[in-house]
Amino acid sequence: MCKLIEICIRARMPTQVLIAGDSDALRGILRKILEASRFELDIHEAVDSGAALGKLRRGSFGMVFLDANMPDLNGADTLMGVKRQNPDMKIVLMTAVVEKTASERCRLARVLKKPFYQADIDTVLKHYYGLHESS
Repeated sequence: MCKLIEICIRARMPTQVLIAGDSDALRGILRKILEASRFELDIHEAVDSGAALGKLRRGSFGMVFLDANMPDLNGADTLMGVKRQNPDMKIVLMTAVVEKTASERCRLARVLKKPFYQADIDTVLKHYYGLHESS
C-alpha cells in the first residue's frame, strides 16, 4: 500500500527532465512528445555534453534523455559523467544503433532506439513512475 501511495505522489509532482542532444530536430520532437504526456514534466534542454553536465550539477533532475552520438564527449562518456554526479539518475540513452559493446551502458541506462515514437516514450515514462504493466 505504501508503494502505491509513493507512486501516486511521484506521478503528481513535477519532474525535471533534461533532453541532451546536439540535434535541434531531435530535441524538438522529444519536447513535443513529453509536453503531450499526462505527467507533470518540467523540460529543459542542453545542446552538448558540457551543457548537459553543467545543468545536471546545478539542477535537480529526475530523468535525462541523452543522445548517444554527440560531439565533444559522446553519449557514453556523458553517461558515465552523469552517473558519477548522480548515481541514482534515471537515464534514457537514445541511439540509432545498439552495439554489442553497449551492454555495460545498458545496465546504467535505458536504451531507446531511434527512430522512436510516442508509445516508446510513454513506456519509458510509465517505467519511471512505476506504472509499468507486469507480464
